[in-house]
Amino acid sequence: MTTKDYRKLAAALSAAFQTATTTGQAQGVRLAANSIVLLEKGNPKFDRNKFEKALSFSLAIIEHQPGRTHIPSNAAKETR
Repeated sequence: MTTKDYRKLAAALSAAFQTATTTGQAQGVRLAANSIVLLEKGNPKFDRNKFEKALSFSLAIIEHQPGRTHIPSNAAKETR
């Protein structure tokens, strides 16, 4: 993916997060954004900080462990 693609993706996730916050579904959007960050972990051109800034909401990175879902205690806090 290109930088332009990531910007579009971040904008879409940011808009979804705004809607999800009002409907109580923000955690799902945050998990989707976290999944993208985890997928790009091996990509040296991916800048997590720039991606998070473009999202306009903070990420609580969740390390994937097969067969287990882990949500950090601070993940429920909606920060901007």
